[in-house]
Amino acid sequence: MSDLSAFAESVWIVEGPSVRDMGVMFTTRMTVVRLCDGSLWVDSPVSLSSETLKRITDLGPVKYLIAATPRHVWRLSVWHRLFPEAQLWAPRPTPFTLKKDSLPFVGILSDEPLEVWKNDFDQLAFKGNPLIEEILFFHIPSRTVILDDLIQVHPIIEDRPFRNGLIRLGGVAYVPVAALFDGKQYVVENYNTVTITPVSIPHLMEKPDFNNLNAAAMGISRQYEGALPALPAVAGELAGIVKDAQAIDARGVLPGTILLNGAFTEKSMETLLGSPHTVVHIASHFVFEPGDDDQSYLLLAGKDQDTSGYHMTVADFRDDQKLSLDETDLLTLSACETGMSGSSSNGREVDGLGTTAQLKGAKAVISSLWSVNDASTGELMADFYRQWVGGQGKVSKVEALREAQLNLMQRKLTPQSSASGRGFGVAQNDSDGQDAPAGYAHPYYWAPFVLMGNWK
Repeated sequence: MSDLSAFAESVWIVEGPSVRDMGVMFTTRMTVVRLCDGSLWVDSPVSLSSETLKRITDLGPVKYLIAATPRHVWRLSVWHRLFPEAQLWAPRPTPFTLKKDSLPFVGILSDEPLEVWKNDFDQLAFKGNPLIEEILFFHIPSRTVILDDLIQVHPIIEDRPFRNGLIRLGGVAYVPVAALFDGKQYVVENYNTVTITPVSIPHLMEKPDFNNLNAAAMGISRQYEGALPALPAVAGELAGIVKDAQAIDARGVLPGTILLNGAFTEKSMETLLGSPHTVVHIASHFVFEPGDDDQSYLLLAGKDQDTSGYHMTVADFRDDQKLSLDETDLLTLSACETGMSGSSSNGREVDGLGTTAQLKGAKAVISSLWSVNDASTGELMADFYRQWVGGQGKVSKVEALREAQLNLMQRKLTPQSSASGRGFGVAQNDSDGQDAPAGYAHPYYWAPFVLMGNWK
């Protein structure tokens, strides 16, 4: 179990114990919010130590206990005994509501925020699936979206059809929250979104030193293999990010080193990352094989020297002690499906490239959830770094990513058309080399990239 961790302005989280429900192991997490009146709002309470409980009560009086989803109602029982004066709120009961005893609920949560917290929260009832009907909360002061069961990831286990069916009903894993649409607007138009993993929690409140940012940028623009096309936008992408006197037209916003094409080998990567770099940016093909870290790979030019291409697998990346990211404030994986994880044939959860990078020390990772377009990705990335680095600490990573996504969506960026994608199964909807009807405004182009970890 984790201690109380600051997440955002007046927002804290606590990682709870894992629990088994309907044959599936779930991690648990509690969110604590201090409202404008100084009282505490607690969502999905978990078991915790007496020391952590005291730290919470030191923040203010616990006034509201929330179960945002029917499956979390049972978690209110113990906390109701601890804080009998606190108000209990939950969504409407469904056949999947779990409760251990009769609880004195004050009312039913809906789309309308309560009068007592309307200055703290907006909220939305997510309907359509009785298993995970859930109230989404938007904390206004910190612009934080609070989700419970809506997005979750579990391995598919062979010969367990009932369990696997429940998993498919139970969440929308790998859906970027920024692309959720309410019929009028996307979430990205009003809110910043970030994915928090347990390994990222110790780094959440650290701030990058903008006086000492330096970058290691690596990429492949040439075609090395028949199934993986050239990526002409990569050279310009790296040059627009990094200022490197040894590279052609490299006049980006970050001082650093570029390894492009033949210079981008496993050996040169080890050498470059042998010294600390606060920003590491990789733009190449990534081929994702669900559940197999020995077959999912990043394309490099060679192992020790430029050859006909080299597959650095996720397992290679994980096990190579020379590839250290301990001092890295941000690793950007500008390639296809780098944020995906999966399960092996025996049900073992296999980390993807993005999660593996966090385990190797990266404080924040930008990765992708599907095959990405070469041209639009290059423009989005260059714009992201202009926003973040140019802000000199006044613009956070999550704000910069959101602005870059909005600029692409609103056609303020004009990438040169490119049919190439960065992985297998790429960009079938623009394979004729033409821009989509609305330019690059479709979520396919701007929504796949998500930020994990430290958002500052």
